[in-house]
Order: sequence, then C-alpha cells, then structure tokens
Amino acid sequence: MQKKYEDAQAYFEKNPCVETRKVLEECKMELERFYDKKTEGIIVRSRARWYEHGEKSNKYFLNLEKGNHMRKHITKLSLCGVITTDHKQILNSASDYYKKTLQYQEQSRSM
Repeated sequence: MQKKYEDAQAYFEKNPCVETRKVLEECKMELERFYDKKTEGIIVRSRARWYEHGEKSNKYFLNLEKGNHMRKHITKLSLCGVITTDHKQILNSASDYYKKTLQYQEQSRSM
C-alpha cells in the first residue's frame, strides 16, 4: 500500500489534475485505514486498561504489548538443579509436567 501511495504521489506530481488527485486521495485514505486497523490490533493485544478516544499513542501500546509478551513467557528454568534457557527444553519440561499432572488427576478421580 505504501508503494502504491508513493507511485500515485509521483504520478500526481508529474501530472497534477483532478483525476490523479482523486487517485492519490484514495490511496492516502486506504493507507490511513490500514494504519488505523494496525493500531487497533496493537491496542487489543496490549490489553490496555484505558484508551482515550482519539489518542493513538502507538509507542505506549507497543511497549505494553512487549511487556505482556515478556511476562507470559518462561525464559529460564531450573531442571534438576541446572538452569536452562533453551526454549525447546523449557517447552518439553512444561509439557511433561502438565501431562504428569493430568495423569495424576485422572488417577485420583478413578479412586
């Protein structure tokens, strides 16, 4: 969309008329709608508790989203006394833990 807008702008500069201006304005509106949608997605993913109508502080919401991402991921885990940062090992140990927990719960229910 950005490339389409830049092309329309260059064409308008070479040939300024009503038709090329209309094409340029349509491209500009399409690009603005795209950025508005992208901002809405960032706001939703950041789970902001407040959002003032009309304010689009992208940096604020991007930082919230980044912070939420960091808080909900395990970056280090102690496995048998050894600290690991390997994502595959962390995922496998978490998966094993929950499988064992589920098996234990199923065994307790059957008793």
